[in-house]
Amino acid sequence: MRQKILPRGFLPIMAAATLMAIMAAPVMASPATATRTLPASAASGTGVDVAIHASGCGFMGQVQETLPDGFTYISCTLDDTSVEYEDNTVRFTFLGDSAIFTYRVKAPNVAATTTYTFHGIIKDEDRQEYSIGDSDITVTAGGLVTYVLTMMGGSTTPSRGKHMYYAGSVVNISATASPGWEFDHWSDNVANPASSFTTVTIDSDKTVTAYFSPEGEPVASPTPTGLRTETKIAIAIVVAFAAALVFIVRKFRKRA
Repeated sequence: MRQKILPRGFLPIMAAATLMAIMAAPVMASPATATRTLPASAASGTGVDVAIHASGCGFMGQVQETLPDGFTYISCTLDDTSVEYEDNTVRFTFLGDSAIFTYRVKAPNVAATTTYTFHGIIKDEDRQEYSIGDSDITVTAGGLVTYVLTMMGGSTTPSRGKHMYYAGSVVNISATASPGWEFDHWSDNVANPASSFTTVTIDSDKTVTAYFSPEGEPVASPTPTGLRTETKIAIAIVVAFAAALVFIVRKFRKRA
């Protein structure tokens, strides 16, 4: 019986062709996933930490959480520019395939023990949405009443952002002007709007904003004028970086 001999080099060529076919074959990407971890219960009016672990998003992703009625978003371990919140919806946008972060909310002040449910979705780089499993938390009655103080505008104490205080607390606040600037006034909700050191009485959720003006000018203005060249360059760099980041985030949100 005559044996058929394969040409020299045939096997390496076949191996290479097979490898190329495998590499060219479409890979089924895993769907984006996220888990939410929070305590089973919390006392009325207290802070609650919610941990998120997201993965499989590709170039960038977004976690969108829907807070139960009565809960208030406070802060997050992500950079502030990555977080957007409105009413009960909080969006956390991040670069990269995965992210691990924790955000804090304030539980509502309740007169009777109540169970609430957190809902959420995760979006991958193609804006495909996947559900995050619901999570329940029971808020028990009997705790002290708390409210949220939101500080805004320049360098302040407490720092910019949201802070929790017990009802009836009197909080000392202060504003520190940057070089070339001077304190002008506070918005309402403070004891003395004209003093950089004053107090806020916590009897409801309140927002306080500090306003500054260039030294020697009596009118408050949020726009820096008369700054040194070095300062202008630094501001321009920061603005350009922020604009680039906003462009990337908006492009992600608007992708079909």
